[in-house]
Amino acid sequence: MKNYYQQKKGGWKLDPAIYARTVSLIRCYRIYCQQADAGIAGDAGTAGDAGTAEKDPTHSRRTARRTAVQDYVRIIDQALADYVPEAYRAAVFSHVVDRTTYNELEERYFISASTMKRYSQVFIWGVARGLGEIFPEDPQDD
Repeated sequence: MKNYYQQKKGGWKLDPAIYARTVSLIRCYRIYCQQADAGIAGDAGTAGDAGTAEKDPTHSRRTARRTAVQDYVRIIDQALADYVPEAYRAAVFSHVVDRTTYNELEERYFISASTMKRYSQVFIWGVARGLGEIFPEDPQDD
């Protein structure tokens, strides 16, 4: 059975394109964390040069990219905290980000595959909502 499909019940279903984009973004979580940390450390050395920041046209692009990366990390962390109970967070995060199979997670966390599937889908839905991919006309937002 495929472990990346969306369950039909529960009201947490996304358009397939939005679902695929959101999962891809979540799977880049560790890369985003590294970029955010490297960006903050890299800007600390140039903070004293206010004049060169205004002359450098790429400075605003780097700042915007760093802000976007920090927003992605914040949205993913917030969705995990808001939509997944604490007992399931490690298992759901490991499945979605690290692509750990449900069989391995069942042995490690003693959580059923159906529960992990449900909360994985809810987590992905929460990230999509945080990104603004879900519009108000959806029945979940009533």
